[in-house]
Amino acid sequence: MDARRCRGAAFALAIVIAASCDPGSRAQSEADLFDGPAMGPLVIIGGRLDPKNEPIYRAILGLRVGADPICILPTASDRPEESMKSAVAHFERYGGPGSAIGIDLFHTRAWKADRPKMARKLEGCGGFFFTDGDQSRVVDTLRPQGRSTLAEQAILRVHRKGGVISASSSGAAMMNERMIGSGSSDDALTHGIVEDASLPGVWIRGGMGLLRSGIADQAHLAKGRTGRLLVTLAGLDSVNRGFGIDEDTAFVIRGTVARVVGSSQVVVFEKVRAGTGPRKLDNARFRMLLLGNGDTYDLLDGKTEVEVRKDTLRLDTPAPTPLSGPWLAAGLHLFLVDFAVSRTQSSEFTSRGYRFRLTKAEGFDARGWEIPTGDDLPHGFTAGWFELDITSEPAPAGTGQPNP
Repeated sequence: MDARRCRGAAFALAIVIAASCDPGSRAQSEADLFDGPAMGPLVIIGGRLDPKNEPIYRAILGLRVGADPICILPTASDRPEESMKSAVAHFERYGGPGSAIGIDLFHTRAWKADRPKMARKLEGCGGFFFTDGDQSRVVDTLRPQGRSTLAEQAILRVHRKGGVISASSSGAAMMNERMIGSGSSDDALTHGIVEDASLPGVWIRGGMGLLRSGIADQAHLAKGRTGRLLVTLAGLDSVNRGFGIDEDTAFVIRGTVARVVGSSQVVVFEKVRAGTGPRKLDNARFRMLLLGNGDTYDLLDGKTEVEVRKDTLRLDTPAPTPLSGPWLAAGLHLFLVDFAVSRTQSSEFTSRGYRFRLTKAEGFDARGWEIPTGDDLPHGFTAGWFELDITSEPAPAGTGQPNP
């Protein structure tokens, strides 16, 4: 049975779950989770935000301080004026005239970040939205050489009052304390973490430090970035959780609770143990979870609440054959859906000298809503937990090198 028929049959055989759950409120304060000035809500978007994705825009507008506008910061963009005007128009579509304004803090005018006039402008904002581009431009403008500018301090003052900080694409990366600056999954699995952006591998540098509970990566499924996130998690001793946020999808964080809003998934990785070897992947173990629209994840205790209206998906078919190097390509998404609804409990594949064994953990479940006409993937698809075990592939005889 091909992938699309498998998914369609899965929904035809879905069994409605009659359980109910209430995420409720968490007694744990934000200050206990975010050890620093980041005490307001965050909306982290994986990129390619569709102007028609009303729930994400309304989530951001609803998290501003009072009636003060969302301020658009095109600092990451190589065409800042165009990005700024476009974003303002999209927000005003849902919030009305004046609900968003542009702030001319461009990376080409980084000196403005230390001007009192810019700080006063930013303090009049109800929240912030960083457009996509290059995440390093944001950090280098607001925190040059790690020094806090007047602009950054003003943004954090609004944030402490409850104003949202939101960002798309590169903004997902810049939220982190340790930020993925560049690198593909292929290079990460082959070369590991590097200290210089000019070298092949995944380059890690300091970020804005707004997300303290893990590390986020953008366009995760669309651009096949699982490999680089696994290498990053394995190689950073201080980071145990990774959040791969896909395109047109947001992680909306209030207090300790993050909710998924959007058309695709957030992939959660929890590091059970780092392995050995130069990339700390040999004998490494992770837990992996796909969360879809409406699901929540507690950043403090890892508790998950799946949107109760979703159906359980089951299909009595064998697992599909894994694609070659699935961590390197967008095809991973399709494989995970078909594997999740199949009767098979585990699957193995190799990528760049490593063998990956993916197993459905005890209590595994796959859920989703109906497929809208024309869509290839289940709307709101949720699946997990998976257990992921990684070992090195033996080197080809006589080479002394990992199997490519």
